[in-house]
Amino acid sequence: MVISHAHFDHTGFIPRMVREGCKDIHMTHPTKDIAAILWRDHLKIEGARHWNEDDMYETLRTIKSHYYDQKFKIADGITVTYFDAGHILGSASILLDWKGQLIFYTGDINTFATPYHDTNKYPTLEDISILISESTNGLRDLPNREIPNESIVD
Repeated sequence: MVISHAHFDHTGFIPRMVREGCKDIHMTHPTKDIAAILWRDHLKIEGARHWNEDDMYETLRTIKSHYYDQKFKIADGITVTYFDAGHILGSASILLDWKGQLIFYTGDINTFATPYHDTNKYPTLEDISILISESTNGLRDLPNREIPNESIVD
């Protein structure tokens, strides 16, 4: 399992999946830290309805966390490289190299600079065989991210 970012809709069920036998989980270092906070919060709110505290701690022991721009092997002939997606802290676009065939998953991306990210980063796209792109907000006119930050300061 290769995780793009920590939002609960991407990470919330991972402890249950570990309980059911999934043991090969990859994410960035910040994603692991944020997921741990979200999982603890989930246990306080929901209790052990979906998974329990032991499942959470086993998941945290199981996770393999990585830095951006560092290739790692997930199976014979398959490597992954994370790139900063600019979405949230630790978010990643994912380059999968399967025996020379390059598959690039953008994940949730942000193409604008923020106080926390310069912008998203990605590999040279001309060599990509398959591009999988997130498009939830593709046609939306989103507000400037600077405006909410200014309102917090006021």
